[in-house]
Amino acid sequence: AGTMSLANASPATIYAGELPVVSARTRFTSPDLARAALQELRVELPGGGTLGGAGEIDAQRMRAAVEVRGVDPKSIHSALRHMALQGRLDIALARDEQSVRGTLSQEGMRLEGSAVRHGAAIDVQARLALERVNPAAFGPYPEGSIHGSVEAEGTLGEVTALDARWTLENSTLLGQPFASRGRARFSGARVTRAQAELKLGPSRASVRGDFGRAGDRLAWTLAIAQLRDLAPDIAGRLQASGTLEGAWQDPELRASAQVQALQLPGDDTLRTAKATLAGKLARHEAQLSVSAPDTHIEARLAGGWHAERAWRGEVRSLTNAGLYPLRLAAPATLAISRGRVALGPLEARLEPGRLTLRELAWEGGRLRTSGEFGGLPARWPRGRRSRVRRRLGGDRGAGFGRLSGVLFERRRDRRPGAGLGD
Repeated sequence: AGTMSLANASPATIYAGELPVVSARTRFTSPDLARAALQELRVELPGGGTLGGAGEIDAQRMRAAVEVRGVDPKSIHSALRHMALQGRLDIALARDEQSVRGTLSQEGMRLEGSAVRHGAAIDVQARLALERVNPAAFGPYPEGSIHGSVEAEGTLGEVTALDARWTLENSTLLGQPFASRGRARFSGARVTRAQAELKLGPSRASVRGDFGRAGDRLAWTLAIAQLRDLAPDIAGRLQASGTLEGAWQDPELRASAQVQALQLPGDDTLRTAKATLAGKLARHEAQLSVSAPDTHIEARLAGGWHAERAWRGEVRSLTNAGLYPLRLAAPATLAISRGRVALGPLEARLEPGRLTLRELAWEGGRLRTSGEFGGLPARWPRGRRSRVRRRLGGDRGAGFGRLSGVLFERRRDRRPGAGLGD
């Protein structure tokens, strides 16, 4: 009989390749020196957490049943979040197999499961129950109250295959009702049999399919009933859908989106915006259109993302068929990076004149431009209509209505032989 203690002068995380143990001590008794019973076992971990209990050890294995008190997962593995876990674990350590089974919990969370290691492979089975958990308590995440469960089972190691399923309901996020349900299989860097739905207030999102290998296809949809709920300065309704194909190293995206009743900061004009995107990260094309009273802009862009986290490409076409008729004369270069946008040189016809833009750059909150224009009228037809309306006190009178239509349509339609009827 006797006591045994251990002290570690440099405890560190498993992530750093070290032992996350500060000290350990126990009383033991042994009838024949081939096996021993451990009493008053106590292991102190970084951050103040402890494991305490009893066990037994022999030449083949060690078994212990311990109470977990105030254990911080981040002190064991730096990739995890700060918590203070309580619970009970049954630990068995042998040459060919090591296992941990038990229950861990903290306020609002309860994890039940097991992990059994055979060589380099670890078989896991776990169920996480959540009750009124606030994501903001674990880092820079939105405020909310999450209720539901997440289950996972499979194998971790050189070949990873993990099946996960979850049900989140009666929850809130960003001040709105929140719910999600789904399942997926994770095999290395591949996701298969994905089937998930998410609801946030009146907004919806869904995912179906596989992704991670050539030939895989993942379909998704997104419907945001009010953009103001996510970006307070922007209003509108968003509908989007698309597919993600191929592998993580070189994915291909096809997407289309439409925003209705779009309002930008400081402007109460209602717009409709549409966009399509197709291609890979390094090379893709996009088409954009924006419609509003007296405006219909269409643009086609081509380019790609680069290693320096910048998008570089060109505006291949740009037209406005509205109040200020514009048409790009030739493709113009465009570069976008964090905090900087550069456009030009650019040549365009701004009917009935022209516009030459040598440079347009926005950087550090400042806009810098250089160029020239010529042949532009002092007042476009719409301006004349507004002047006449002010003189007449409104849109009363058939004569004014015909006159504004003739002026506007006559200016817009440049076909040979177009007359007043056009």
